Amino acid sequence: MNLGDDRLPWRYLFRLYVIGTFFGLFLPGSVGGDAVRAAAAARSSTSGGRTVASVLLDRGLGFAATVAYLALGAILVPGLLRLLRDDQLHWRAPSLPAVAIGAAAAGAAALLLARSRLVRSVWREGAAAAAELARSPRRLAYAAALSLLSQGLLVLLWNVLARGMHLDLPAVFLIWAVPVVTLSALLPVTFSGLGLREGAWLLLLAGSGIPRADIVAFSLLYFVCNVLVGVLGGLLFVATGTAPSRGELACPQRR
Repeated sequence: MNLGDDRLPWRYLFRLYVIGTFFGLFLPGSVGGDAVRAAAAARSSTSGGRTVASVLLDRGLGFAATVAYLALGAILVPGLLRLLRDDQLHWRAPSLPAVAIGAAAAGAAALLLARSRLVRSVWREGAAAAAELARSPRRLAYAAALSLLSQGLLVLLWNVLARGMHLDLPAVFLIWAVPVVTLSALLPVTFSGLGLREGAWLLLLAGSGIPRADIVAFSLLYFVCNVLVGVLGGLLFVATGTAPSRGELACPQRR
């Protein structure tokens, strides 16, 4: 999504996305690459606040799409919420410390950033950009549809990995389980969500009869897929940096 100036073409933004995937491997949570993309795009834009807002709104729409798939799973699987509630004793011990640490880190970061004049300026520009997007239902619907498609492809990827490992995981199970794992990996506790995904899958599949080693391997295989994309992003970063090239700036911006 690009709410910044029209100088930033899709080709350049896609390159930044792949480069951000590389940096996301070494930053807390599964959203670390967003900060790299936002900083790089803002330096190349004449509307830094709006450009940063585009990255944040992209993550916000992705979060909403993830919750939407979780809600869809609750509809397709009768009693899902009751099942999760009945397992609260199993969830409580490992999940509460991670949530507490993540909330504390987010709160501390928010207090520090709130004192920055630059951050306040970016926030004002971002709020204006978000309001502009809200006044354009067509653009908002387009962005929301892309977020739903992206999350659907993520569910499909996990399904392909499960089939490749001969794990008997029904597609309807993955529709709600993948969002739970994805949301777990957002906590800024470990690098790239490593360990959080594995823990979430171990909890979700505790009564499935699948060996724990296979569950961990299943989750790590997904991480390997991220690493492969990240390696490509690292090579792009070394070869091109994060500034737009003349050829990219010469490309007409699609609306």
